[in-house]
Amino acid sequence: MRRSLRIDLVTLVAVPVAVGVVLGANQTRAGAYLPWLLSIGYWVAISLVTWLLIAAATWVVARVLKPWSPPDWVAWIGGAVVGSLAARPAIYAVANLFSPLMEGAALRQMPPAAFTADFLRYYVTNWSVIIAMWVAVCWVRK
Repeated sequence: MRRSLRIDLVTLVAVPVAVGVVLGANQTRAGAYLPWLLSIGYWVAISLVTWLLIAAATWVVARVLKPWSPPDWVAWIGGAVVGSLAARPAIYAVANLFSPLMEGAALRQMPPAAFTADFLRYYVTNWSVIIAMWVAVCWVRK
């Protein structure tokens, strides 16, 4: 296997699977309402979907910005922000697939994406670590 393909597979699959296993094994958030193995499956699914949407958005943002030749990190951050917004409905779809298996869980609705102080607070709290991880992984694989 070519080195670049190996790096991309690690970046696109191994990182989110590892994150999903850690979050699932700790039964974080909604995972607390699932049996242990299902919690891992839930978080692996959410992590993979999110990571792949961020990767796709980063690719698109990089292509759109190419004529202006910005630094790479601009596309990484821009792609992470666009991808995170695209991931919101996908995350909710995964949560809905697992919700019949949750014991006593009342899934919280995500706040609507709006340019308000409440949404900005929610967004920064929930996405800053993911965006930082994406930028770090992009920087390392560069």
